[in-house]
Amino acid sequence: MIYLDLNATAPPDVEILREALAYYLQHIANSSGLSLESQRVNRAIEECRKLTADALSLDAKQIIFTASASEANRIFITAHWLQALHEKKIFRPLYSRLEHPSVTELLKRLPYCEPIEYTLTQTGQLAQPDIVREQITSANCIIMMAVHNETGLILPLEQIEEMMGDREIPLLCDFSQAASRIAPDSPLGNDFLSRRSERMTYFSLAGHKLGAGHGAGL
Repeated sequence: MIYLDLNATAPPDVEILREALAYYLQHIANSSGLSLESQRVNRAIEECRKLTADALSLDAKQIIFTASASEANRIFITAHWLQALHEKKIFRPLYSRLEHPSVTELLKRLPYCEPIEYTLTQTGQLAQPDIVREQITSANCIIMMAVHNETGLILPLEQIEEMMGDREIPLLCDFSQAASRIAPDSPLGNDFLSRRSERMTYFSLAGHKLGAGHGAGL
């Protein structure tokens, strides 16, 4: 078999799986426990957090591990939806229909949620930039994936960021398909995430897009 659908998932790295297998079979203690074995597992997690942060040019405190990028998306959206409810506001996220189902299906189910939809052209550009600029002023959250999960289409994330200007609006970026494109010599560059650390920006990534196996995200 020749497998080419790398935007959907990538083959797991054999060495990564061998190292992880030891924790499934031998080091099974709860990482939150007080035993020496629990502390050993916790140290391994923190070492992984530091390695991940270094690879993304971020601080370890900025890394939150999840079971998947889908879970990370839901955590972010639900948290800001709850904040809007607490402030007695309608939750108005700006998004497009191209987003992952973990985003679009959740927005359909949330009460007191009035999503604002922007449209994209077939080449991944904003279809009506002036309208989007106006929509941003009434949104209290912006959701945009960097690279489409099925087609590999690169979406105009930086254009959206420019339109946001100095507004303190949270931005969720599904970065799962883009993470493999942030090598130092790539158009995005390896400091793509760190350059946005001053803004209220949240990135979700999936381990299975990068050879880490299933059940790992951040």
